[in-house]
Amino acid sequence: MRLALVLFAFCLAACGSSEEAPTEATETKTRSVRLDGRQLALDGFAGEVSLVAVPGLKEAEVTFTKRVLAATASRAEGRLREIEIREAGDDALYQFVWRTEQEGASVDAEVRVPFSADVVVRLGAGSVAANALRGPLDVELGSGSIRASHLRSSEVRLETGAGDVTAGAAFLSPNADWRVETGSGRLTLLAPATASVRIQAESRAGSLDLDPDLPLQDIRQSGGPAGVDVRAVLGEGSSVYSETCAVI
Repeated sequence: MRLALVLFAFCLAACGSSEEAPTEATETKTRSVRLDGRQLALDGFAGEVSLVAVPGLKEAEVTFTKRVLAATASRAEGRLREIEIREAGDDALYQFVWRTEQEGASVDAEVRVPFSADVVVRLGAGSVAANALRGPLDVELGSGSIRASHLRSSEVRLETGAGDVTAGAAFLSPNADWRVETGSGRLTLLAPATASVRIQAESRAGSLDLDPDLPLQDIRQSGGPAGVDVRAVLGEGSSVYSETCAVI
């Protein structure tokens, strides 16, 4: 009986090892477009989007990487063709849209733009990272994290249904209006201590923490365990920073 049990266990291990892990196929495509004051819009179903402003750049450069998981390499490569990346533009807007109906697929986008580019991102699931932009930035995710750093933008909107959001400012102009929201996650504002900003922060469930090292003035806090509403002023309070969190 002992011998039979050992042989049976060996058979299970051998059979299990014959199963192959899913294979990933990728395909890369690069596009360049002159914006000439037009808004750049990126609209996708899933993936990672990285945005960086580059000194002296005249065109927006977008490198797309399609990714598909399948049981075999040939099947994965065939499914790559089912991911559509479309582009179109007019006098006000240039847009890239990527869509598919299959599971296990995503599209990453590495985007280099001029400093002053006006950028909009709409993504079903994934993550967005933005660095050094000076033009307006509008990001909305169904779920996933957003990290914006070293921004000099006057208009910023960062929103995700579920995920952490970090908004980092290298400079805030007197007329800056930043609005940040997550349905569930952590919100972080990074700003120079010398900035002039009026903070409006709301948590519908959870807590809000203010950096004790910031020289905040006129701090007003209300609410209880079910939610907190905070108002504070940094410097002269000429800019507006508004954040909302449903659950922390």
